[in-house]
Amino acid sequence: GETCTSSQEDLSVHWRKCYSTLTEYDSKVVSSWTEEMNTTLIFASLYSAVVTAFLVESYKQLSEDPVEALLSRISSQLDPGTNSSFQPSYTPSSSDIAVNAAWFSSLVLALSAVLIAILVKQWLFHY
Repeated sequence: GETCTSSQEDLSVHWRKCYSTLTEYDSKVVSSWTEEMNTTLIFASLYSAVVTAFLVESYKQLSEDPVEALLSRISSQLDPGTNSSFQPSYTPSSSDIAVNAAWFSSLVLALSAVLIAILVKQWLFHY
């Protein structure tokens, strides 16, 4: 009987030691991942802000300049030899469309990274 009790106590001590070792390891891993997600959140947020600034300026190229449209309309009305009802529709250049598509894609990916980082942080908080 004594060897069985002694053996169970030894086993209990070993399980507690194993548990404390694993708990310590998990704490370090969670702390490390939390720091990485904080860094990712900061970088992706700043990157999104910069991309948004460029996107705002680049987006203007997709529509016709209202001043130029007004001047074109006025000049066509003043010139009696032209058909004033005909107004060519504005189409942005393919390079403007490609650049804006790249900016929008970049912004969507950056915001997706922010969303994923937030979800990972929430998961780590509950872990």
